[in-house]
Amino acid sequence: MPPLVVPVSLSGWPIRPSLGALGRKWALPVIRDLHILGEARFSELLRSNPGMSERILSLRLRDLRREGLVERVSDPDDRRQVPYRLTPRGRSAIPILEGLVLFGIMQLAADVFGPRGPPRPRSERSRPGRRDRELP
Repeated sequence: MPPLVVPVSLSGWPIRPSLGALGRKWALPVIRDLHILGEARFSELLRSNPGMSERILSLRLRDLRREGLVERVSDPDDRRQVPYRLTPRGRSAIPILEGLVLFGIMQLAADVFGPRGPPRPRSERSRPGRRDRELP
C-alpha cells in the first residue's frame, strides 16, 4: 500500500488530536468492550478490565463522552441502571482497534500468546489415533 500523502506539514497531521481522544490509558479497552457487548453498565466494564479502578473508569467514560465517542443510554423506568454504548463516531474508531489487534498478533505473538504461540484452528490439531506431526 502506498504511503499516505497529505499536503500539510508533518506537524499538521491529526495524530496528536487522535491520541488525545483514544490514547489515554484504558480508553481502547473500554471502546473494545462496548463494541463487543453493544451496551454495558459501569459494573460490567469494570469487571471486564481487571486492574482498572472505579475512578479511572469514571474518568475514561467522562472523557469518551466529552469526545463524542460514547453515550449514556437512559432508561426512564430504571434510573439505577445506566448502560453506555458507542456513538457512530466511537464506532469509527473500531478499525484502529482492529489494526492494533492485528499488529499484536502478527508482530508481538510471544507477548500476546506466550511461548506456545497462537492457538491453532481445530482442523490443524492432531486427532486421536493419528500421529502427531509438526506444523510449519
